[in-house]
Amino acid sequence: MPELLLLVDDVEVRRYRLWLGRIMLGRASSADIVVDDQTVSQRHAVIECSAETGQFTCHVQDLNSTNGTLIDGEKIRRSILLHGQILGLGWIRFRFVDR
Repeated sequence: MPELLLLVDDVEVRRYRLWLGRIMLGRASSADIVVDDQTVSQRHAVIECSAETGQFTCHVQDLNSTNGTLIDGEKIRRSILLHGQILGLGWIRFRFVDR
């Protein structure tokens, strides 16, 4: 199962297991993964995971957030997530792991 690892100063402080379907990330209490940081929008981004031929594939899409969504430091609108990439929401960083 793929996971997002919340990083603080490049140290993992929390793990979020991802699942099939849409996963909302943001500051809103209704988000699937709540990110309590003022640089993160209420509804910042969505991750969509699917499984074809037994393989998980996850894409991330920015939801017109104020501070943007980044993959390895590059601003994106929509992108596939690959093992080891760093996902940025505002000042918050996650590492995507797909084991």
